[in-house]
Amino acid sequence: MKVLKDGKFGKIWKAVVKCKGIKSMDVAGCGAELEVESADLVPMLWYGTHFAHKYAGVKCVQCGVYSAVKDVPDSVWSKVKAKKAVFDGTDESI
Repeated sequence: MKVLKDGKFGKIWKAVVKCKGIKSMDVAGCGAELEVESADLVPMLWYGTHFAHKYAGVKCVQCGVYSAVKDVPDSVWSKVKAKKAVFDGTDESI
């Protein structure tokens, strides 16, 4: 098949993330700079006092440690948060 004229296709979301690790998991990252796309994002989970909180994370391909990803657009996050979350070790529940 050959594309004669480009259709309406949104740009793939990308961001640069530094591998820092996640403090509550008590594992430091390797410091690598990673270019990540929406397909690389993993929903992370921690338990607050009253309910669970999800946030975006990414697993470093160099050291295997998870790091948080900030400023993920809602359009990207809404597709990611439906996946099974990885527990980050934080539990503030009573």
